[in-house]
Amino acid sequence: MPEPDSLHSPTVPLWRGKNPGLPEFFALLNALPNAALIVDRKKLVIQICNAAFQRLTGFSQGELIAASLQTYLPDYLPTAAALGEEQYTRVNRRGRKGLEVSITATALDMQEQWLLLVLTATNATSLDLSGRERVLRGMRQLAHLTDEPDLSSALLKAVEICRQVLNAEYVALYQADPQQPQLKRTVCVGADQVLPDAMPSSDLIRLSSANIWVPGRRVQTELHRFARIGGLSYLA
Repeated sequence: MPEPDSLHSPTVPLWRGKNPGLPEFFALLNALPNAALIVDRKKLVIQICNAAFQRLTGFSQGELIAASLQTYLPDYLPTAAALGEEQYTRVNRRGRKGLEVSITATALDMQEQWLLLVLTATNATSLDLSGRERVLRGMRQLAHLTDEPDLSSALLKAVEICRQVLNAEYVALYQADPQQPQLKRTVCVGADQVLPDAMPSSDLIRLSSANIWVPGRRVQTELHRFARIGGLSYLA
């Protein structure tokens, strides 16, 4: 019979099941309220990131995974001495100015190769802006649409307001083409080259009711196909 103390020896494995993989880490990161990513400190490569980090930068998951950390955090170097301490740097964003953020790095292994980086915006455009605040701000902006010089400008502004209220990466407006059996993209705001310029009119039937696509679900329309290729977290 083993001694009672030996049952608590660190050499005795307490978990004999399957180790967590990428799906479990994705779910864990997406449960965090702030932008977060896991990086390889030796190679300075992004391994996975959550939806909040995608919204912050305006880049898709497909663009971020396996990309160089310096592409998006050019002034940040995760040294061992900085682990656990809050640092301030700039994160690059698609089509917009870089944003000042604070970063906290936490080692996930004994060798300190795998790091969890948690980012918090340091100015008024912080990601923790509540849904109610976004709606109120959007309503105030909608009241000024009549100041736009023409209908096209007003429509573009309205779609941008919609994107901000929804806290979405990309919003596009499609219109039926009377000359051809297709839907043409007339207005788009956010990250470009994500959704198609046109899609077949048959998609209109499938999209006539509320429809949300997430990775892993069946691709039913041209929009879904482009969303999967672009690595989007969801499409509504």
